[in-house]
Order: sequence, then structure tokens, then C-alpha cells
Amino acid sequence: MSGNRPLSPDAAPGGASFASEQAFGGPVGDVCADIARRAGEAATPDALAPLLARIPEAAACRLGEGAGVQAVGRLVSELHDAAVARVCHLALRDMGGPPGTFCLVVLGSEGRREQYLATDQDNGLIWTFEGDEGKAAEWFAAFGRRVSEGLLAAGFPPCPQRVMADNPVWNRSLAAWKEHIDRLVLRPGEDAVLRLSQLADARCAAGDAGLAQRLRAHLLRRVPQNPLLLRYMALEAVRFPPPLGFFGNLAPDRRPDGDEVLDLKRGGIFPLTQGVRALALAHGVAETSTGERLAGLAAAGHLSPALAQALRDALDALHSLRLRAQLARLRAGGRPDNLLPLAAVPPGERRRLKDALRTVEDFQAFLSDAYALRLLT
Repeated sequence: MSGNRPLSPDAAPGGASFASEQAFGGPVGDVCADIARRAGEAATPDALAPLLARIPEAAACRLGEGAGVQAVGRLVSELHDAAVARVCHLALRDMGGPPGTFCLVVLGSEGRREQYLATDQDNGLIWTFEGDEGKAAEWFAAFGRRVSEGLLAAGFPPCPQRVMADNPVWNRSLAAWKEHIDRLVLRPGEDAVLRLSQLADARCAAGDAGLAQRLRAHLLRRVPQNPLLLRYMALEAVRFPPPLGFFGNLAPDRRPDGDEVLDLKRGGIFPLTQGVRALALAHGVAETSTGERLAGLAAAGHLSPALAQALRDALDALHSLRLRAQLARLRAGGRPDNLLPLAAVPPGERRRLKDALRTVEDFQAFLSDAYALRLLT
């Protein structure tokens, strides 16, 4: 494992100990530290499942303490990372040392540290090798299968789109990943936009973080070389309008049972995160979280401070409403999703929700003008 970050039982993926309240802060730190400590001691992947089941408790406590939704997202991602690192550690224990270095990256909202309670496996594997490349590929393919099986046993459902380390499409050497990016950049289209958007969020959860940094640096160099690709990425951000009707009123969907719901991810969170991601790629902002990307874009003069703050406030509002709805569903015995029952939103929060969705609408207009998107539709 030379070159890889330590995956010792009591260490976080980045080498910092989780087993202290200081790692999380506040009284809820005891709960989080206990979850992470037990995760680091788990003898088998399935022993992680009851620990992951306690994460909603930790998130609810942190929210009840008055923490912002971004802080809750970081807390959840730290606990998920601890479980992912332990699964990798257990796989290495059984398989022995790899024929090179590796990095298990998490993607999407997990990569952005904006995942909350509705999660699945969304990851990939980057590796280097010494000696025979074919044998290394076989070893890392087996490692990817072992990790995916371990995560499933730990309580991470499989990704419906198979974005997982056991899928050869998402398990490549660093050199092969760079070649793959080069091909996607030269052929902009729906598949290229999706794959490159996913890779832009790649964050190391276990292994050598330098591999993820090198891959993202290559991505940041290559994507801006094709302006049409950037326009297609921005186009994705305006594909779904916010659920607003005439005069800015909320326009919910009606379910068969008569309940009115809003899909906060489709009509709010996704347009914001995708649009900000496109701007970050266009201007070489290397951060993966949406908040850090907004700060980087504003600092470099690519967004006004006022617009960056408005987008951050809107995203916080949408994430907060979604998280509270997910917690309510869990308490009622359901599964967390991205739907917000309108009846559960108090009048005061409805105003905040409308303001957030209007900001999304304004941001989509900003992107349409900046990238002349009306010429593509």
C-alpha cells in the first residue's frame, strides 16, 4: 500500500482521528465519535450497517443544535467516509497489498459533501500500477468487486446507473482515466456531459488523495478547451424549471393519493449545483462542494458577491427543507427521498421556499444569457 493514505482502524480517510468530540463539535460530537470509532473497529462490512442506521439520529441532533445544513452535510459525509474507508481496509486485509496505489473516489452529492439521508453507492476507482498492467487491472477489478459487495453489506444500496467500483467503466488506471476524459471532451454530447459532470465532483474517500487531485487537474485543463461542451453542461442546468406557476406561486405535483409535493432536487438543487459546476469547470475552480465553488468564482470575479451569496442562501434553504422532510419520512417509517410535501411547509417557510426557487429561476436566466443557450434549443 505504499503511497496510499493510512486505512488503520482508528483513522479517518485523511489520517485524522474521528474518535473525539473535537472532530465534530458540540454535544452531538459524542454520538458521531462513537459511530466513527465503532466503524473503525468493525470486523466485517455488515457490522457497519447498524452504525450507518444511526446517522439520521446524528443529523437530527446536529440540526437541532442550530447547525447550518452545510455543517450537517459535512458531518454525514465524514461518517460515510469512515465506513467507506473501513470497507476498503477490510478488503485489503483479505486480499493483501495492491500492485500499486489506489484512490476510491465518491461522486455526485457525496463528492460535494451535500449528501444527507437518501444515499446509494456512487463511486469509482483510480489506480496506478507497477509491473504488468493486465495483472494490475485484474487485481483492481477484484478489489472493486470486493468493495462494492462490502458497501452493499454495510447498507449502501447499489447505484441504479451502476456508477460503482465493480463496474469496469468506473474502475481504471489514472492514465486510462485521462485518456477517457480526452475522448469525452472531443465528443460533446449527453454521455460526455454526464460523465464529466460526475468526475468533476470526485473526492477521495479512501486511498491516495493525490490521484483524485491529479485526475481533477486534468479535467480542469481539458474541459475548457471545448466551449461547446461547456455550453451543453450549462444547458443541463436549465433543463428543468423550478416548480413555480404564474405570479411566482408554488406549482406542486399532485400524487395519486391527493398529496401535493415538490421535487426539490429536480427543480431546485440540481439546476443550482449543475450550473455552478459548469461555471467552476469553465474558470478552473478546483473545489468540489457547491459552496466552495461559489466562493472561488466570486473571489476570481466570475460571479458578483451578491449573486454568489444569493445562490448559497437558496441552496441552503432547499437542502434544509429536503433534509427536514427526509427526517420526517424516516420517523414515519418511510424511506427518505427528494419530495417535499407541501402541507408540511409552514407559511413562513413557504416564503423562504419561493424566494429560493425564484433565485434558481434567475440563475437559469443568467446561464441562458451567458452561454447563449436559447440558440441550442
